[in-house]
Amino acid sequence: MLAEWLINPDSRNLGLKNLAWVRLGAEMTRIEELIGSGKKQISMAEVLIEKAAPYAAADAVMTLRLVEPLQADLVSHQAEGLNRDLELKLIPVLADMEQKGILLDVGMFRDFAQELRTHKSSALRIPSTRGSASPSISIPPSSFRMCSLSAWAWRRRTARAKPARANFPPQPAFWRACAGST
Repeated sequence: MLAEWLINPDSRNLGLKNLAWVRLGAEMTRIEELIGSGKKQISMAEVLIEKAAPYAAADAVMTLRLVEPLQADLVSHQAEGLNRDLELKLIPVLADMEQKGILLDVGMFRDFAQELRTHKSSALRIPSTRGSASPSISIPPSSFRMCSLSAWAWRRRTARAKPARANFPPQPAFWRACAGST
């Protein structure tokens, strides 16, 4: 799934089930078929082993089947070094952050929110790099989301950061919301 993102960051097939279908033409059992959904949803611990074992085995088998085609695409996109030297090494770091939480500079986010409210009537001007004949791009600050905090704003504010402990392991719904923000 990480390899798919490196190959095509705009891909909508970053989940194992979608990736298996698109890349291998293999339809996999959806988790909802085991645990249900809504009020009738149960935990995976409550699923009978006779049903859970084939589901887990299929996930493992499909992951192994995806390795070869994804590895070939990483090579063709010259992204195997990035995957090996950076992305794979970050997995334990990100997993640890999700398990333990992160330090969050609440004051910085409060200041940034105020700055966005203050300047919401103006627009951020991004000069074009195509030459003086091309127009600039105008992005209204109201389109910013906290989950897409720009690097310049982060660097500018972290110099005065006094982190406070926050219980903040972002859940998948949070990341999906960020991915959908403009």
